[in-house]
Amino acid sequence: MHKGSMCRDSIAEWILRQVTSRQRACAIVGDLLEGEHQKGRLWFWLSVGRIAISLFWRRPVAFISALYVGSWTLFAFDMATHGIHTRHRPPDYPWGTIFEFIGYFTSGLCAIALYAAIRYGIWQRSTQMVLIWAGLGAAVIYLWWQPVVLSLCLIASLFLVILSLSRDKFRREALVVLVAAIATSGIRSLAGFLIVLYQHSLLPGPWGDQEMREHPSLNWVAICAMLLWLWGATKIWSSLQNWLERSKTLESRPGML
Repeated sequence: MHKGSMCRDSIAEWILRQVTSRQRACAIVGDLLEGEHQKGRLWFWLSVGRIAISLFWRRPVAFISALYVGSWTLFAFDMATHGIHTRHRPPDYPWGTIFEFIGYFTSGLCAIALYAAIRYGIWQRSTQMVLIWAGLGAAVIYLWWQPVVLSLCLIASLFLVILSLSRDKFRREALVVLVAAIATSGIRSLAGFLIVLYQHSLLPGPWGDQEMREHPSLNWVAICAMLLWLWGATKIWSSLQNWLERSKTLESRPGML
C-alpha cells in the first residue's frame, strides 16, 4: 500500500473516531475502501463526510436529552417521595434516606438510558438493561406502597441479577451497567457536595427564598454541577461502550484469546 493511501486512510479513520468508536471507524473505512475501487476517491471522501455528519448529531442530541431527563427525574422523584403534596410519603427513618438514594440512583439511570438509546441504539443489550433497571427504579419510587408492585419489582431485579451472572453473553453488559450506575452516583454525590460547599461559603445555616434572591450565583453553581454530573455520566458510558466493543472484537478474531 502506498504511503499516500495509508495517510488518507488514517485521516479518514481519525475523522470518524471523533464521532464513533475506533473499531467502528476502522470497519467503516474498510467498507468504504472496498467501494472506492469502483466509485472513485471523490465518492470515498463524500461518504466519509456524510457518515460523520449522520453520526455527529446523535452525541449533542443525546447529551441534551439526558441533561433534561436527568434534571427532571431528579426533581420528580424527590417530589414523589418527599414533596409536601405527596399522598404516600415513606417513613422518615430509615426509609426516607433510602428512597432519596434510590431517586438519585434511578435519575442517573434514566439519563444514561436515554443517552444510550439515542446515541447507540435501542437494540443494544446494554441499553435495554439500563432501561429495564431505570423502569424498575421508577416503579419502586412511585408505587412502593403497593405490595404487589413492590414484590414484582424485587422479583424482577433478582431475576435480572441471576440472569446476568449465569449467562456469559449478559455478564459484560451487566458489568457495564453496574459500573456506570455506581460511577454516575459517585459523580452526583460529588456535584451535590460542591453545591453545599459553595452554599456554606456564602452563608452558613438554613436557606430560604430571601437568601436565594440575595445569592443568585448559587443557581449557576447548581447548573454547572448538573452539567458536570451528566457530562461525567455520559463520558463513562461511552468509554464503557468502547471497551465492550473492543472485547467483542477480540473474541471474534481467531487466535486472539
